[in-house]
Amino acid sequence: MQRGNNVFIDSRTKKSIGLDEIMNSLPTLTDYGAIAKMNMTPYLKEDIGELRIALEDLSNIVKFAEFSKRRMNEIKGALHIIKDIRGSIKRLKRREILNEVEFFELKSQFIEIERLRNLLMASKEIYLDRFKLNSSKLEIELLDPEKAGTKTFYMYDAFSVDLSEIRKKKREIEKNISLMKEKLREEVFDLTGLMPSKSGEIRINTRKKSEIAKLKSCVKIALSSESFSVLVFKVKNSKDLKVLINELDDLEIQEEKEEFKIRKMLVEKLSRNVEKFEENIVAVGELDLFIAKAIYAMEINAVKPKVCDSISIIIEKGRHISTENALKSKGSQFTPVDISLRKGVTLITGANMGGKTVNLKMVSLIVALAQYAMFVPAESARIGLVNFVYLSVGDEQSEKQGLSTFGAEIFNLKEVISKSNETGLILIDEIARGTNPTEGQAIAKAIINYLKNKNSVTIITSHFDGLCTIEGVKHLQVKGLSGADISKMKSDVRKNEQYEVIFEKHMDYRLEKVKNVVFVPRDALLVAEIMGLNKEIIDSANEMKKN
Repeated sequence: MQRGNNVFIDSRTKKSIGLDEIMNSLPTLTDYGAIAKMNMTPYLKEDIGELRIALEDLSNIVKFAEFSKRRMNEIKGALHIIKDIRGSIKRLKRREILNEVEFFELKSQFIEIERLRNLLMASKEIYLDRFKLNSSKLEIELLDPEKAGTKTFYMYDAFSVDLSEIRKKKREIEKNISLMKEKLREEVFDLTGLMPSKSGEIRINTRKKSEIAKLKSCVKIALSSESFSVLVFKVKNSKDLKVLINELDDLEIQEEKEEFKIRKMLVEKLSRNVEKFEENIVAVGELDLFIAKAIYAMEINAVKPKVCDSISIIIEKGRHISTENALKSKGSQFTPVDISLRKGVTLITGANMGGKTVNLKMVSLIVALAQYAMFVPAESARIGLVNFVYLSVGDEQSEKQGLSTFGAEIFNLKEVISKSNETGLILIDEIARGTNPTEGQAIAKAIINYLKNKNSVTIITSHFDGLCTIEGVKHLQVKGLSGADISKMKSDVRKNEQYEVIFEKHMDYRLEKVKNVVFVPRDALLVAEIMGLNKEIIDSANEMKKN
């Protein structure tokens, strides 16, 4: 089982980076798989050995799905018909007497799991320890004493000699009762000229006086009920028939008692193996979840991450899935990004709309996916495990505490900074953006100086000058619009109101390492110019900037 800390990543960060969206997209087929998905927990640093095994197991599933499609479809088909019977299992565990519907559920599940087990045993590449299923053959034989081979459950005669004898007597008496009732119907017909129905009734309109007189004079029938328009007569049971009916009633009571004894016996025998059934439920859930992970990995062209002991993260051609899908829907493409991170602080600067926030989300998503034992959207990824992932996108407000954007940012930062020596991944977008530039720059510089010597991997994006020269901080810069055809962009913006698509098309989101840069790139005026802001305003702003 996976182990992990429930504060590895909070719900806000999960949603912000798109992890929730991916988890919800995992196509599990069974309720057991959905439960396994809901209970997924991350592997932390102390779980690195278990994580490597889980990723290798997932790799085997992916290979099998790629090269044995027919068999994989058979396994998925077997999973698809497995229903959730945890309620019946719980009752069985408490040794409560089950009804026939519950025995049917159990028998069906045993047959379905045995079929799945046979498919897995024939697919040794993926019949891994975590998916091992206990045989259900004995349980199937117990619930199917006549070896009918069907999922239906019936209280078979073969369960007990006494039950078989009781039912044999019942059948004989029922036959005799039927014959007697038929004979009585014929006698009534002979006497009245009217034939009772199979149920022994004669319904007659109140206007038919002569027929009613005949019926009332016949000793073999009696008035059962009457209304304004209809009289109902019923054939009387003879003494011999009453005796047989009483005998039948007694036999039915005996049958119920015997069936209860059989159900009690079945519960007693099945309850001895409840742990085995529960193990199968867990294994089915794990198999379903791993297959869902494999299918999703193939859909997004993800790769197996390498996990390492060092405090570092190296991603080649990484992608952020939600952003990539959004761009595709608009006819654009995501530019894969390379990034290498180490313990301490990495500062990212770059153009407005240059993808800095997306890079933070990409890194945090890839690290989180890796630690949830999933393949990651990249060409390759080497991940040093962290104990927590924290993302601040700088635009949060806390209605509960009545805090401003800046207040909310600091409120959240103080907690994560206090555990920065515990080897986490800290990502802060546009640090201190919610306050005035002078104090914001000072706060940003102080936070960077504090975090640069901690065990956590920290990425900070900023537009503040002076942060790039802090000793011991790695500086990456988004290439942005440096290589873009500005005149072409201006022309495209004039023709098309969807300016964000144009910027996505021309913006270079890749990162490059830079040194000895005092000022961060400033593309705000260029962006304003491309979008067609009044030339006089642009010229005036440029003049002010020079001065």
